[in-house]
Amino acid sequence: VVQPTNALTVSATSQGYTDPAAKTGSDISVTATAGDLTVGKVSALGTVTLTTGGRLSAPSGLSVSVAATTLGLTAANGIGTSDAVVVTSVNTLTAAGGSGGGIFVSK
Repeated sequence: VVQPTNALTVSATSQGYTDPAAKTGSDISVTATAGDLTVGKVSALGTVTLTTGGRLSAPSGLSVSVAATTLGLTAANGIGTSDAVVVTSVNTLTAAGGSGGGIFVSK
């Protein structure tokens, strides 16, 4: 579930595989060029990048859940809230919450 309040850019990449056991490198990138980005669940074998000019948050009553090898979160007005943290299952995490809010992430 992704619900931007303004413009949205989404890209996904996938490698060609002949051996399903060797899957690595499927990436997802979501950018809300303005406004908030509301995200439910995102999963990729490679990198997930979520970027917004507003706040990165979950739908009402839910939490953001991201599974990936690498996760990059960037939001000008905060990432998650104390009541709805971003729950991650990742090896590497980078996060920048901007000056308009905090960063609320758990593993």
